[in-house]
Amino acid sequence: MESIDMHRELHRWRSADLPHELRNRALQRLEDKISDALKEETCFIRELEIELAYSLCWPDEPGTHSLVSKAYTLLGSHILPIPDDPEPIRESLQIHRDRLVSLQQLHQQIKEIRRMLESTTPNQ
Repeated sequence: MESIDMHRELHRWRSADLPHELRNRALQRLEDKISDALKEETCFIRELEIELAYSLCWPDEPGTHSLVSKAYTLLGSHILPIPDDPEPIRESLQIHRDRLVSLQQLHQQIKEIRRMLESTTPNQ
């Protein structure tokens, strides 16, 4: 993720000529949106991890069974999708893990800017 110059960002928010309360609400909203995205990304990663496990535990030979293939047979594809090639799943997992780290960093930066703005007088 591209780095944010925190001093420049603090200056940007301070010089926006907005009331303290409005700046605070805007940053809070931004923080809330990032928090929601963090939760969604975490859930998505967990689902991809499970999908990867199913793909890795699918039988290698036609006509043989595993727990996953037996569950698929009993539940059907509308409940349990047929596991796919694990390599694209691994790649997708890495992309989403990287995105999660970037979201976490952004979340921390927003919290830091809010803290820095709170340490100044409300009229600045």
